Amino acid sequence: MLNYNKHKEFMFKILIRIFQSPLKDVLAFKGGTLAFLCYGLPRFSTDIDLDLLDYSKEPDLLEIMQDILEDIGEIKNMTLGKELHRWIFRYDPSTMNIKVEVNKRPLDGNIYERKTIENTQVYCMSQSSMVANKIVALYERAYPRDLFDVYYFLAQDFPCDNAVIELRSGKSLHELIGELQEIIPRYFLPNTVLIGLGELLTDTQKLRVKKHLVTETVALLGQYFLKNK
Repeated sequence: MLNYNKHKEFMFKILIRIFQSPLKDVLAFKGGTLAFLCYGLPRFSTDIDLDLLDYSKEPDLLEIMQDILEDIGEIKNMTLGKELHRWIFRYDPSTMNIKVEVNKRPLDGNIYERKTIENTQVYCMSQSSMVANKIVALYERAYPRDLFDVYYFLAQDFPCDNAVIELRSGKSLHELIGELQEIIPRYFLPNTVLIGLGELLTDTQKLRVKKHLVTETVALLGQYFLKNK
């Protein structure tokens, strides 16, 4: 059973330690947990996603990240890859782990900025880059949580960097949105739309997601298409 308050407490601990360390100018915070903590995303988020900004500092990253995580809890598993490093962090054997991922892929025009989180300056992906990357993620992997996030960002009229969408996807904005409008109703069905998402929502949210998320997201994408014609 996930203890939301405890999980959030440990995510904060990891995040703040990272950005109070020599990694503060080497990494940038991004993804669903950034949206949850800073932009009001109305679902819980369980992992920490980061971009590596300075590839020359990779040896420092590996050493310091291990020290930080082992000081706070336990590293259950570590995977070092060509494009992605991943640490599975455990603070309690009876609950969900925290996945810490560092992306080493090209940054594709993303913009980053400083934000204050828990009295600490945290280098973060900008809101417009975050929205663009989430739309591309929805296209590439079709996870229910990506659908939920895109719906929220579009409903809130968050800015979106269309150049990042085109750089990352290799498609024009209109091509990608058109394909998404066709894909979403096929990929997300009432019996699948809560997979990997349901445990992050309230019961009321789950009912709404099953009934309305697909149609409302497709409609919002259509509106965004018309605004950017």
